[in-house]
Amino acid sequence: MLAYAHSFAAWGRSAKFDVIGGYSSLSGRADVAGQTQTRDVSGWNDPRIRFSINLHGAPALTLRDIRSYRQDLIVGASLTAWVPVGQYDDQRLVNLGTNRWSLKPEIGVSQALGPWIVELIGAAQFYEDNDDFFTNR
Repeated sequence: MLAYAHSFAAWGRSAKFDVIGGYSSLSGRADVAGQTQTRDVSGWNDPRIRFSINLHGAPALTLRDIRSYRQDLIVGASLTAWVPVGQYDDQRLVNLGTNRWSLKPEIGVSQALGPWIVELIGAAQFYEDNDDFFTNR
């Protein structure tokens, strides 16, 4: 796994940009439609890129200000994209990459209630078609 994250102030609000990518190896065997399929592969997965920002509450703070900060209501949003550059072979059923873009917008609300914090998150994930899926049928 390789990851990079950078927190910063955007329009006076706390924000973050991060990228995560991984390298995987797999080996397996399965029966598919009466035929035995085997796969031994190593390669990169599709990397994930995300931008997130707090829209209300949780302003960007200095290190000195963080000590005295007390949470109330926070509303935040993020957009994640999976980039289809991972290992992919359309002749094989199992791959490390997906060969399609994927987007995931999210919105979250967090409210401090005494010693408790209540959170609610809404998200949807959208996938591009993979027109090259397992062409060796």
